[in-house]
Amino acid sequence: MRFVVDHILGDAPADPALAEWGDQGARRSATCWRGDHEIRAVLAGLSGGWIDPSYGGDPIRNPDALHTGRNIYGFDPTRIPTRNAYVAAQKAMAELIETHTETHGAAPKKLAFTLWSTETMRHLGLLEAQIMVAMGVRPIWDEGGRVTGMEAIPAAELGRPRIDPVISITGLYRDQFPPNVMERLNEGIVLVDALDETPAQNPLRANTARIADALRAEGVEGGLAEAYALTRIYGNESGNYGTGLPDAVMMSGKWEENDDQLSGGYLMRMSWGYGPDTALWSQRLGDGRPRQRQRLCDAAFGHRCRGLLALVQPARAARYGSPVRISGGCRWPSARSTGKARSFTSRTCAIRTGLRCNRPGGSWRRSCAPSISTPVGWPR
Repeated sequence: MRFVVDHILGDAPADPALAEWGDQGARRSATCWRGDHEIRAVLAGLSGGWIDPSYGGDPIRNPDALHTGRNIYGFDPTRIPTRNAYVAAQKAMAELIETHTETHGAAPKKLAFTLWSTETMRHLGLLEAQIMVAMGVRPIWDEGGRVTGMEAIPAAELGRPRIDPVISITGLYRDQFPPNVMERLNEGIVLVDALDETPAQNPLRANTARIADALRAEGVEGGLAEAYALTRIYGNESGNYGTGLPDAVMMSGKWEENDDQLSGGYLMRMSWGYGPDTALWSQRLGDGRPRQRQRLCDAAFGHRCRGLLALVQPARAARYGSPVRISGGCRWPSARSTGKARSFTSRTCAIRTGLRCNRPGGSWRRSCAPSISTPVGWPR
């Protein structure tokens, strides 16, 4: 606020970079407050004239969404993740690794991520960027901010071991982002798997080799075993939606805490692969149980953005939300396979204020990524 008073409304000198930023904000504000854009656009449309197109979205994260009165398209998946989202993801992943190391005595080797299409539209690829940062890859952007490729970060520059991701996607995410975001994530997975690094430095490569050997021992042919072993993205079969867990959870009288009905049901519905080989998309081996080896994760990551300060939980959270979806996909199978229960935390965020609520039982505090008002969460 002081910066606005002194440098936007007043004439106090400022650092050149901040001054340019302030001037840009002042010009944008003057344009937005002019107020006749919508009326002129309506008149142009009624008379068969041209209406300028505009990239829409949350104006806090995407100031180019303003001014109104343009023919907006709600989302451009070729820009996922944005540069700002990637910078915020680097901070978030550094905090996650630090916190996990302090809590468990070692950095995580495998992390699970759950991706929603609507959340990606809100945070512009923050969680996707965190997956990339975890693996040690980064996007290549063109001058227009569109992602045109991926590149592996050299081990010396990365300065830490890579992390093997397991990515769970919703049905809508599968439908909306295949040619852009999902294939970019797979491109990064292939790049990391091709690196000649030790198992300690590159758990993704080591796990892929281990799983491929296990599948070949089960009778899966070589090329198919390698393709399935390299798969890290899982979801519903094409055309299906939902985890099937809400109804099962409510029928608690028909299952015991330590049986595998919930985890087994989750894996049955959510074990369809979407790996680097698109010819094998929406396929799986058998009933999907071999995929359980991919889900032995150290921690899980979810992201929920809301402008209502998390006062209202949408109904869909019960179906795809972190408490059910992440626990069902990671905690139960991990406990059944290893005998050790994993601890996972869901974070609900308020994107409009830059605040973060640590749920459950937490307190509000400032986001660590104020440049794009990005609240982030990590397992404790």
